[in-house]
Amino acid sequence: MVFTSPSKRPRRTQKSDRIVLDVGGTCFITSVSTLTANSSYFRSKFSDDWWNENDDNTIFIDQEPEPFEILLSYMRVGYVECQSLTKKVLALAEFLGVDRLLYAVKSRALRNIKPDFDGNDEAVSKAFDMEYGGILPAIASSILPV
Repeated sequence: MVFTSPSKRPRRTQKSDRIVLDVGGTCFITSVSTLTANSSYFRSKFSDDWWNENDDNTIFIDQEPEPFEILLSYMRVGYVECQSLTKKVLALAEFLGVDRLLYAVKSRALRNIKPDFDGNDEAVSKAFDMEYGGILPAIASSILPV
């Protein structure tokens, strides 16, 4: 199973789209547009109300680098292998608001548990949240990862 992300990425008008993220001591170089197209956390972080570019264009994120690397790859290429979706990756995806991936994971999990459940990914995701309380409670009760 491969989960996909949207291919359209919004353009930013700032001077440089390149950003360095120091995630738990590991540096990742990417673009603001890649991050903001896929994550509500980064959309908020880089909004005009919050973002002030510093000289070196580096931001520290106090998270573990291994799960972040998997999510950054998803944001870049639009898919992730199911076996990569560990508890830590799913928890970080929720923290970062990688909603399209979370909708797909919740949808797949609920359809595996209840094969007759009908609806689009967003409706199924809402039903998953109602039944299991969201990603973190589902992880705690061993519903996820599937």
